[in-house]
Amino acid sequence: MTVHAAVFGGEDWREGENLAARVAETDGDDELASTARRFGMQLVEVPDLRDPLVYVASHRLLLVRAGMSGACRDAAAAHLLVWKPQRH
Repeated sequence: MTVHAAVFGGEDWREGENLAARVAETDGDDELASTARRFGMQLVEVPDLRDPLVYVASHRLLLVRAGMSGACRDAAAAHLLVWKPQRH
């Protein structure tokens, strides 16, 4: 439910549009991209990145090594769910 949705006759007629937009936004995303978005991170694929994942907290960027296999991306998504970032 959205706070700003218009209500007419007891029905939230804008909610259907909001739900459709959310589905369209995630179409084609893999688990890593959708998990990053859930945590408010922008995912950026970087060629030749030394580490598979680098989080830049000041900009909420999650840098990932470009070209990772689907299995590696799934493992990285699972890692985000239990990850505790450390500041250096």
